[in-house]
Amino acid sequence: MKQTVRIGNMWLSPVGLGCWSHGGQVWGPQDDRNSIDAILTASDSGINWLDTAPAYGAGHSESVIGKALAARSRAERPYVFTKFGVGLHDVYRSATCAEVIAECEGSLRRLRLERIDLYQLHWPVPQPVEETAEACETLLRAGKIRGVGICNPTVEQLEAWEATGVPISAAQSHVNLFVRSGGGSVAWCERRSVPVLAYSAMYRGLLFGTWDADKRFRPDDHRSQRPDFVGPRFHCLLAAVDRIRSLGESDGFTCAEACLASVLKLPGIRGAIVGARSARQVQFLANSRLLVPPELQSRIEQVVMQLCLDLRTCEEELAPDGSIPMRR
Repeated sequence: MKQTVRIGNMWLSPVGLGCWSHGGQVWGPQDDRNSIDAILTASDSGINWLDTAPAYGAGHSESVIGKALAARSRAERPYVFTKFGVGLHDVYRSATCAEVIAECEGSLRRLRLERIDLYQLHWPVPQPVEETAEACETLLRAGKIRGVGICNPTVEQLEAWEATGVPISAAQSHVNLFVRSGGGSVAWCERRSVPVLAYSAMYRGLLFGTWDADKRFRPDDHRSQRPDFVGPRFHCLLAAVDRIRSLGESDGFTCAEACLASVLKLPGIRGAIVGARSARQVQFLANSRLLVPPELQSRIEQVVMQLCLDLRTCEEELAPDGSIPMRR
């Protein structure tokens, strides 16, 4: 996979490996050996950046990455992006100067690194932007981090951060074919040439196109508690995925290729974070074609527009028990 995305002085593959599931929580069981195989396969296949956070398994995802990359030289290893601001257990949001620096030291220790390539504020925090930016500037000057990123930002937060003079290397927003969060902030970043990385680019696995109406999630998988992955809304989404899969296959693309390529064509989006739990899944990503004909992308966007109407109808017609009444 060619490195075509520039963040600071880093050239990245358009797809990065998301390592949330490697934390072993909220996605069901995950074998560390599979996670390590996935990480090393990504690196060997040209996917040259990883995205993680301390809150992914209370530091476990970072520790697995550190173990996987321990035998790799700096030149051989992928870039490593992690986050700060929600701690190890995601029970608070805070980024005082002392907390930012302490979280960085903890991540460096777990990752077994001397420097984090992109250090990202995970969610907006109550502290003044100036305080958090000052902490990041301290880490930049100390060589502990290479660049600073902001996840899930508001336009106001981006403008306040810009006013501090601490450069924003990249932003992250929840963007895929079915979810277009952060429209204003993505547009702001595009105007200022700040790359935006789309997280949940395959919508927690849905857009790979491998599920059917019988798909169920374990109780310890967070998707079992999300409205888009159970009940009527899930069935509407699955129907849209089926239509996209048919469109893609008619042009020789898999559903995943059609969806991922379309996301990377959205305004402002420069890279996509895709989770993978095994070497096989990573190899599939590495071999994916990320350019689809404009005509196919247009037809896919029509499916998305129809989905919006279908979901509105679905919500309007729900019976008291949550089911969709049969049409006569």
